[in-house]
Amino acid sequence: MTYEDLIKRGFEMSGCQTLMNYDEFREKEICVVPTDENWKDVVPGFGEFANDPEANPMTTPSGKLEFTSENLSEYFPDDEERPPHPKFIPFGKTHQESYLHPRSEQYPYLLVSNHPRWLVSL
Repeated sequence: MTYEDLIKRGFEMSGCQTLMNYDEFREKEICVVPTDENWKDVVPGFGEFANDPEANPMTTPSGKLEFTSENLSEYFPDDEERPPHPKFIPFGKTHQESYLHPRSEQYPYLLVSNHPRWLVSL
């Protein structure tokens, strides 16, 4: 696949084609998805956990929010690109998905996802 083919495939799998056509997307280089009209009825992320953390535990070893990951601390304590605690790392040896990386000049298309669980493979 060419670079353009990958961009088009990502666009076609994104659901944005209901909001704009591909040519408009390429011109604007962004697709902003509007907020759901019923957003007030949707339980916010971690809402059930926040209301009753004992009955709705997280999938972490402690069942709580972890500011330092117990699993990363145990299995990968010295990983500089994925430390067990939150830290801004613009890019590294194994990830260059950043507009701050020189590679972005050649590959400016950046797909941002909410969570790896729902990533779309290009």
